[in-house]
Formats: sequence, C-alpha cells, structure tokens
Amino acid sequence: MTRKNVILVFVILCLIINISCKVSQTTETFRNYKIISIDSFDNVYIIHAKSKDRYFKIVSEKENIQTDRKKIKIDKSYKFRLTSLFKDREKFRANFDGVDFKGQSILLEKDSIYDIHTSKQLRGLYFFNE
Repeated sequence: MTRKNVILVFVILCLIINISCKVSQTTETFRNYKIISIDSFDNVYIIHAKSKDRYFKIVSEKENIQTDRKKIKIDKSYKFRLTSLFKDREKFRANFDGVDFKGQSILLEKDSIYDIHTSKQLRGLYFFNE
C-alpha cells in the first residue's frame, strides 16, 4: 500500500472508533459529587463535579418538565450514579478529543477530565433520587 492509502485507512479507523464511542456501557456505583460549575450550550447542560480528588464532566439534555424536584446547585453535593459515554474505552489505546451528545460536541479537558458521563438521577438540572 502506498503512504496515501495507509493514511486513509488510519483516518477511517479513527472515525470508526470515534463513532463506536457514542454508546455507553460503563456504570459506576453511587457516589457523592460536589457541583463545581454548570454551563449551558444549545440543548445540553455541562456540569463539572468533584468527588474526592477527581473531577468529572456530566452532561444532561435540557428538558421542559413539570416537577416539584429541586434543581442542582453549585457548591452542593448530590449522590449520582454516573455512566460513561465512552464504550469499553480501556480496551484500546487511542487519543479522544471528545464525544457527541444529543448533537453537541462535548470536549475532554485533558489536564483533569478524561471521561464524560451522564446520570439517570438528572433530567435537565433536576435531581431525581432514584
């Protein structure tokens, strides 16, 4: 194969790996997370949280819901079960920049956050203790 074909195959493999990482499989146990910040982009909330000495990025789709539940607040702690948006990430060595979530590109922060999560306890910014 020519060098051009090798590069083309490499690019195609990277795209396949990126697409395969959109489905989640890895779920953690319940743990307390302190909310550090909340950002809003288009149809997605991006929540930065901390548990022990690790930082986490949690994404939640914006929803118009009628509920008596309380919205999460900065500097408060909540018990979440997080689910990774990267499927079987540890099985192969690759360099990821981020993931697509509900049409929004969510980027990793390579200095402190190495994964992106969702939680069934969040609907929009509302906390559901399930």
